[in-house]
Amino acid sequence: ADLRRLRPAGDCLEVRDVGPTPGGRRLPMLVITDFSSPARRPHVVISARVHPGEAPASYMMRGVLQVLLSRAEASRALRRGLF
Repeated sequence: ADLRRLRPAGDCLEVRDVGPTPGGRRLPMLVITDFSSPARRPHVVISARVHPGEAPASYMMRGVLQVLLSRAEASRALRRGLF
């Protein structure tokens, strides 16, 4: 539900299913990019809450998603790979 509030108007987010976790939970992968650009760019992997007790990482990940999904020009430039 939180992701829907962060999602901008436009097509820069794709949610893919990586598969189940060892515990059987759904494991999504978010692809955030400028899909209209044919240029190949480096990939960046950001993960959070890999181990129990890493709950503060949820706040870090929320901030990263807010920046990457923002309508701001700097965020658009990040999605185009201009940084």
